[in-house]
Amino acid sequence: IDNAFVGRLDTNWLGALAFGTILLSSFSWVFNFIIHVTTESMSKVFGDGESKDLVGTTQVSLLVSLLVGLLTIIFLYLFQAPLFSLVGVRPELLEVTKSYFFTRLIGHPFLVLFLTTISLLRGISQVKATMLLLLLSTVINSGLNYLFLYHYRLGPEYAAWGTNISVIICFFIALAFHLNK
Repeated sequence: IDNAFVGRLDTNWLGALAFGTILLSSFSWVFNFIIHVTTESMSKVFGDGESKDLVGTTQVSLLVSLLVGLLTIIFLYLFQAPLFSLVGVRPELLEVTKSYFFTRLIGHPFLVLFLTTISLLRGISQVKATMLLLLLSTVINSGLNYLFLYHYRLGPEYAAWGTNISVIICFFIALAFHLNK
């Protein structure tokens, strides 16, 4: 979503977003096993009908996700310079890349938590709810990107704020939905 909105405004901004997105997506991909393990574990527990085990699986999954999200922030912050060099950030794009990247980094733990909560819901056969939550997240992100970038004419880091806000809102909605099931 961020690339689609920013790409229509400035190609340098789009380049900066691409570098930030490469790093964040790579780290999300490395820890993608959390999502698959969560869905599989929750499905097994749900199928067994043990509500006590559902609570335990939920707690462990969310705790591991939070830790992964926080450790990712620390790692990416500490090793930003060599990572930016590795992906080829040019000097003229460095400040815009940092601005977008660090803003997205703030919301990264919530992204991991949101995706894990979506997996928990899939594990208890709430596939329609997960689809609706992902759609809601996309709509909120699109609306905020439109407001921030086109209406208020703010910089590309505000596309990252749109992503962060949409993920945070939808994480709490997904968590509330899961806890009420």
